[in-house]
Amino acid sequence: MEVINYVMGQEPCDYVTSTQFSTDVLSSFVLLISIYLVSYHLFSKEQQQDEKKIGWILTLFIAAYSSLSFFVWMSQELYQYKTHPLENIYGSNRISERLMVLNCVYFVMDNIGMDYIYPGAADLQAKLHHYAYLIFMGSSLYLGCPNLFLAYGLVEVPTTMLGIGKIWPEYRTDLELIIVFFFTRIVYHAYTAKYLYDTFSQSPFTSALFGACMSLGLHIYWLFMFVKSWKKHLKKKNSLNKDLEDGPPEFRMFTSNSN
Repeated sequence: MEVINYVMGQEPCDYVTSTQFSTDVLSSFVLLISIYLVSYHLFSKEQQQDEKKIGWILTLFIAAYSSLSFFVWMSQELYQYKTHPLENIYGSNRISERLMVLNCVYFVMDNIGMDYIYPGAADLQAKLHHYAYLIFMGSSLYLGCPNLFLAYGLVEVPTTMLGIGKIWPEYRTDLELIIVFFFTRIVYHAYTAKYLYDTFSQSPFTSALFGACMSLGLHIYWLFMFVKSWKKHLKKKNSLNKDLEDGPPEFRMFTSNSN
């Protein structure tokens, strides 16, 4: 295997100009296509016709993979007795490189899918989210600090839970989702944003702090709207005049529609 020496903050870093990067892009594309095709054919005919469920196949995989990557990385960091769990947030390793490439390939594929394969699952906010993260993740790779986004793998735990509920409604968990979302996308996200602020002078990618603050505000909005929708649903459910056709509340993490 090619040995790569990393210099944080180079333009571009050695990884981006290496053959390993090209290999990772190709393997990521093949992996995502394979997962999509296999998963698609495992669904029943009725599920195959549901474009919203189809659109969540790759999203669920990416969210679960990102969360798992975070836990593997963090266990390595803690095992090495770092003075701070985010001490290497401006660094790079094979876990973060592979994850960033996989995410970037996914963003491109999902935007194409929303246009041509599952347009019923398409929405403006999801596309804008993908484009924005392509810029930020691509920049972190270019500057040799993909650990910046590996550190946010924890916030994909609620996306994993949401994806499971979208594809298999019988496993939907609203209250648990709200709790996990609060601790990962609000509390932990604020913690990492504070760390980025405290180490701003050391950052090779200073725009990351701006992105972290913007996304934190969006997460607070998402949580507020879902709690509002969830409480309204519970009120209807407990009412004697409840509408039997009333469906579960919608967690609109990726939608251009309002609750």
